[in-house]
Amino acid sequence: MAMSLMLLVTAASLAVFATMERKTRDNQRMNDQERQARVATDVLAKRLRNLASPAGGGPAPQALERAQEADLMFRTVDSTGTPTAANPENLERYRYCLATDGKLWMERQSSASWTPTPPTTTGCGPSDGFPGTQSVVAEHVVNGARPTFKYQVSPMPGTYSEQATVAQADFPNDIAVRTELFIDTDTTRAPREATITTRVFLRNQNRPPTAKLTATYSSSDLVTLNASDSVDPENNPLYFRFLDGTTVVQDWSQQATFAFRAKTAASHSFTVVIRDIGGLQTTSNSIAVTCASTPIKCTGPTS
Repeated sequence: MAMSLMLLVTAASLAVFATMERKTRDNQRMNDQERQARVATDVLAKRLRNLASPAGGGPAPQALERAQEADLMFRTVDSTGTPTAANPENLERYRYCLATDGKLWMERQSSASWTPTPPTTTGCGPSDGFPGTQSVVAEHVVNGARPTFKYQVSPMPGTYSEQATVAQADFPNDIAVRTELFIDTDTTRAPREATITTRVFLRNQNRPPTAKLTATYSSSDLVTLNASDSVDPENNPLYFRFLDGTTVVQDWSQQATFAFRAKTAASHSFTVVIRDIGGLQTTSNSIAVTCASTPIKCTGPTS
C-alpha cells in the first residue's frame, strides 16, 4: 500500500513538473517570437524614417510604392552603396509582406540592382518574384483578417483618417504608418496572443501643396490674380503657373501674382497651378471674369 501511495504521489508530482516544464517552454517560445517581432517592427520604423522622397523616378515622385493591408513597399537611401549613373541618389527598395503561413517577410532590392519602376510581385515569399534578398523577420503572426499595416491619411491639413489600403494617387497624403502584429505560437492553448504595435510618422514624406487663388479689380480693365495664400505642408518654396482656360498667361516662376489687363470684351476663367520642389502639383479653384466693352470693364468674384 505504501508503494502504491508513493507511486501515485510520484506520478502526480511528475505530471505537475511536466505541465510546468511545458508552460515554461511555451512561455519561452512566446517570448522569443515577441522579441523577434519587436525587433522587426523597430527596424521597419527606422527605415520608414529614412524615406527617399521625392526621388528615383517611377510612376510617382513618392517614397511609398505600395500601401496595402499586408503588403508595404517603399524607397529609402542606401547608406552603404555607391551612387551610379543609373541610380545617382543611391536608392534601395524594401518590401514587407505577410504570407498566409504567418511569416512576415522582408525583401530588399539593393542600390546596385535598383530599377525606377517597382517590381511586380505575386504572393509573398521566396517565389514571389521580388528581385533581391529575402528573409523571414517574424513568425507565428496570426493577424488573419486584421490588417498588418494601417495608414493615416491627411488629404487636407487638419483632417485625418486611418485606412487599411491607400491608392497610388493618395500616397502623397499618407503621413503615418502603423504596424500591428498579433503573435501566438499555439492558438489552442495559453499563453494568449500578444500584440506588437509601432506607429511611424513619415517625416520625409512629401505632401501636395494647397492652392488658393483670389482676384481684385483695382481699375476698370485690370484684374490682379493672387496665389500667395497657397501653402506647402513642408514649408518649401512653391512655383506658380497662371492659366486663362487652357492658355498659359504666366509660366512657371516663384511670382505668386499676375496682373491681367483686358484689351477686348471677353469671358475668362483663371486658375493657378502650383508645384512644390518635389514635383507635386495642385490646381486652384477657377475664377470666372467677364470683361465688357465701351469702355472695357472687368467684373467677377474675388475667389
